[in-house]
Amino acid sequence: MPSRSKPVIINLLNLFKTGEFIMRGALVKIHKAPVFILGNQKAGTSVISALLSQTTGCSVSIDLAREFLGDGAIFTKIKNGRAAFDTVVQRNRLDFSREIIKEANLTAFMMILPPGFRNQNLYLSSEILPIICEAS
Repeated sequence: MPSRSKPVIINLLNLFKTGEFIMRGALVKIHKAPVFILGNQKAGTSVISALLSQTTGCSVSIDLAREFLGDGAIFTKIKNGRAAFDTVVQRNRLDFSREIIKEANLTAFMMILPPGFRNQNLYLSSEILPIICEAS
């Protein structure tokens, strides 16, 4: 396959995947108080989230799908005050319908999370890892 056609194929796959997330997201309700797992990139947040989900039977979202498939520019817009946090929530309704949400990019925004999300359900990976290690 010629290398110049590869980006076209990847863009088409991302387009279909994004369409799927939009359609499925329209049918779900946003979780009122999900557990957020935050932390730096490569800090073990994905593993922690997956283990918590498997142990508790809770639904999990590991990385916000629409932002992962896109360019992530929405986070820059929020940081610069050109978009509200609710934009991320609405764009990722399917992910925000889950009980556990892991997204490292949200770590920088943990102080501006909407009031319903800003409660005891906010954890940094550095807080959880010692607890998991103690339990095993």
